[in-house]
Amino acid sequence: PSSSPPSTPRAKMEGSLVKLGLNSGKWQKRYCKLNNAVFTYSSSKDSLHKHRFDIDATTCVQSVAPNTSVENGLGHGAEAKPCGPHTFKIICKSKGLRVFYFTAESEEIRDQWVQALIIELLRLHRPPASAQDKLSATCPLPSIPMCVEVVCASGLPAPTAASGLPDSYVRMRVLDSSSNPRCDWIHGPVRLRCGSPVWHVYFSTGLVVTNTDYLQFDVMHRTYGGEDVRLAFCGMSADKLPVASNYFRLSLTRTDQLAPPDTCICMRRTVPIYRRKVLYFVRHGKSKWAELLASRSSKPMVDLPLSAEGIKQAQDLHRLWSVPTSPECRLELHGADMVLSSPLTRAVQTAMIAFANLPIVVRKGIQLCALAREMITHHGRDATGVVEGPAIVHRAISSLRDTIGGEASQYTAVRIDIYDAQSQWWVPAESAAEQADRLEHLRRLVQCLKFHTGIVVSHSVVMQEFIRKFAAPGLLEDPAVEAILSVQMPHAQCLRVELDLEMVGGPRVVGVSYPWSAPS
Repeated sequence: PSSSPPSTPRAKMEGSLVKLGLNSGKWQKRYCKLNNAVFTYSSSKDSLHKHRFDIDATTCVQSVAPNTSVENGLGHGAEAKPCGPHTFKIICKSKGLRVFYFTAESEEIRDQWVQALIIELLRLHRPPASAQDKLSATCPLPSIPMCVEVVCASGLPAPTAASGLPDSYVRMRVLDSSSNPRCDWIHGPVRLRCGSPVWHVYFSTGLVVTNTDYLQFDVMHRTYGGEDVRLAFCGMSADKLPVASNYFRLSLTRTDQLAPPDTCICMRRTVPIYRRKVLYFVRHGKSKWAELLASRSSKPMVDLPLSAEGIKQAQDLHRLWSVPTSPECRLELHGADMVLSSPLTRAVQTAMIAFANLPIVVRKGIQLCALAREMITHHGRDATGVVEGPAIVHRAISSLRDTIGGEASQYTAVRIDIYDAQSQWWVPAESAAEQADRLEHLRRLVQCLKFHTGIVVSHSVVMQEFIRKFAAPGLLEDPAVEAILSVQMPHAQCLRVELDLEMVGGPRVVGVSYPWSAPS
């Protein structure tokens, strides 16, 4: 790397945003422009009357979680509606901590505005040009923890049985100028994003990275039992990775014949968007296990569907979040960014029924997640799958028709992303160490997926073990949490889990509660 920090380009952005009025508390469309560290907004692009404020070294910019209530800074008597799903705020300390809220049309546009503002802040934090020559090569970059977004790994086929390539994941670490690690390896989860070629992962280092630091990336092959194998690797100086909307393409050096010769990854430097995340763990509805056990049926008790009672439980859950019985939780669920489901039939059916017309399900569907499947314990015995890929959806719909007839047709339009379960996604047996490893990969998934509020339809054992394993210090001593974990979760019940992504040792569970009245 060069001995002086590279110059940071000036940021420019313009376009329509919806702004929260300070006095009215109303969200109104405004034409906004960022140019030369000046932010302006007006009623239209051609309006001569423009409001403005300066972006200076004291300015802060942050993304805002969906449905966040705005309470401070509004004029007398103004009541603002909750923030939309793609909101960011600009805090101007030079204006007495005035906070400006803006909502974009999409997540992508929101991120472009945030990135442009961050680029301008990076430029403002740099020393004057006359002083740069006096700085050493270890001049730190601005004090913003580095986050790297790895978008894909082109050339590396999706890990399916047909491709012959086992599961793979990316890991990253930061090295100093003497090649000493500044942090442990940060592991991405296996097959992070369903439906994508390989990955879409965010690595939050938590470190203020300097110009002489080096970023190392490995593509790893997970062997399930043996030592993971490095397929390919690459690296670059931290000061060469730009903070921009464009992605930097970096070729990988092969270390194993499993990796194609033209493999590369695309990445960009970004900023951590969320410091806390909320998960709604949902247990599936009641299955036909008890019915078959009582009838002494000879049918195999494997991957059983929902019973009539379980279907009604899932329908009740749908009604519970879709009516304003508990406004805060209803708004939070309504604005969820993703829905994951165990591939087992009873979980898939629960997700389809309970969240059929949730906005995120209408837009993106439900993603199957093999990591969320049942654990084989004395409580979780029906943990083995029967079908793979599209047959999972067919099995779920077919068994619903067998139970509720034509009423099942209302759920056939729900999109199910089967990418993560295209090949055999279950195992006949799983040791305690393998179960712990699976929970760790589930935590990595939660850490690296880009969401604020997520829903995971899974199984009582999986959810409770996740909380126990990753609980923040002292949480398990809380009598309320202890009571929740002492018994199995009720069927089709939501458990709200709050995660702190900045705690030492990775994301930790810092809050656990039932969003509605605690079940008896």
